[in-house]
Amino acid sequence: MFKQKLIQWHRQIGWGASIALFIWGISAIMHPAMSWFGPQAARSFPPSMQIEGLALSGMSTAMSSVPQLAEARVIKMVPSETGPLLQVTKNQQVAREYFDPQTMQPVPEHDRTQAEWLASYYTGQDRSAIQQLNFVTSFSDEYPEVNRLLPVYRVEFAGEDGIVAFIHTETGALASLSNNFKTNVQWLFQHLHTFKWLDSLESGRLITVAFFMLSLLATGVVGILLVFNLKSRKIPNTNRRYHRRLSYIAWLPLLAWSASGFYHLMQASLVETQFGLRLGEPYVALEAGDLNTDSLSQLSDESLNSLALVRNADQQLYWRASIARDSSQEAGDRAGRFAGNPSERAAMYLPATTSSTNTSFEDSQLAEFLALSFTGASADQVTGVSQIRGFGAGYDFRNKRLPVWKIDLNDEQGTSVFIDTATGILVDSNRAIDRAETWSFGILHKWNHLTGLTGPQIRDMLIVLTILMLLAINVFGIPLLLKKKPKKAAPAEVSPEQPVPA
Repeated sequence: MFKQKLIQWHRQIGWGASIALFIWGISAIMHPAMSWFGPQAARSFPPSMQIEGLALSGMSTAMSSVPQLAEARVIKMVPSETGPLLQVTKNQQVAREYFDPQTMQPVPEHDRTQAEWLASYYTGQDRSAIQQLNFVTSFSDEYPEVNRLLPVYRVEFAGEDGIVAFIHTETGALASLSNNFKTNVQWLFQHLHTFKWLDSLESGRLITVAFFMLSLLATGVVGILLVFNLKSRKIPNTNRRYHRRLSYIAWLPLLAWSASGFYHLMQASLVETQFGLRLGEPYVALEAGDLNTDSLSQLSDESLNSLALVRNADQQLYWRASIARDSSQEAGDRAGRFAGNPSERAAMYLPATTSSTNTSFEDSQLAEFLALSFTGASADQVTGVSQIRGFGAGYDFRNKRLPVWKIDLNDEQGTSVFIDTATGILVDSNRAIDRAETWSFGILHKWNHLTGLTGPQIRDMLIVLTILMLLAINVFGIPLLLKKKPKKAAPAEVSPEQPVPA
């Protein structure tokens, strides 16, 4: 009786699961396809620079005469096509401003020029091939929220491939790289896999996706119960035989994908997220007599990623020099890009004012001070301080910055914050509830636990092979759903003259 009920349930939920499996199976294959066949960056590490410290001896007086610096949230020296420039970030919605570090004269409209230079640097495309450049302050289908960084410049190159680079000038990072193939596949993936076409009706999207997801989950549970309850026998029907044999292999991945996908859907839709950048406080005032640039002479022989003004716990200003790694160590392949390679070899602190004398503090101390400033937590709530030098669970490649510091807090939500000491920015944060969902999605849905053993390429191949197996199960199962159930024979009528058989 129980076996018959299982077969009945399997057939009843089969159509919903079959439709879901086709939609999500085919669209899931598109995700690794974007990485395999999409455009690859020519370089992974940001450009570096060298600073002639003695040439900047007059910068302190010039800096105090620039009113824009009082409103700045980030002040740092960055490499450019023409040499080091002082970059000023006021907020996250406007273009950065640039100044000649020796004269402090503004360099008009340079943020666009910086974006063009960086786009050419990362893609290997010629600057003359740029046909369109736009300042982007919001996410879109082409540049989805998963990329995290805003504002960025969309730099489009001429050519049949339609290469488009998204450049984040504050970090000098390549936020995203696309072409016609990736853009089209990404659009299909978003609308088929996450039902983005229902974004304007979130409740409708939630109900629709949840229905299909639960159908998959239920059919997987009922299917495996059938596998263990039906006796092993020779099955003459080809469709039924292969449907069952493949189910022995693919039932666990199906349950893992559908359960983690449902969990991801519920949390993404119902739990408010907290990720995103937060800038530090404005510098307010920079007094000419107090600023110190003489200390920069110590950097004359160093290759730098950036040179930033940071404020420590003593409320004094320091120059933080990000010492660049040797560019010959660059890992430009896909595996290196997604695993992450810190562009910084070391950090050096130099006094930026005449009263900034304590340069012996460490990066971890600055990170802890900034974390407490951003969160309002107390020092006794800090349970851990560690440096993140590679992307992984909890802090992945979408954040683009490495290295960063992770500070764990003993608060009600179990918060962890990620601090970029190179600029004094809160890069990201997560809570215990976020980490639980991240673990579920990373392990059960994306199989990230295999990456260390197989590498991302083989892991993706295993995922695609399993998806093809599930699609095959679907193909073999549909004829069984279409096959009409045999009608039960009506009981024979008994003649009144005939004795009823015992």
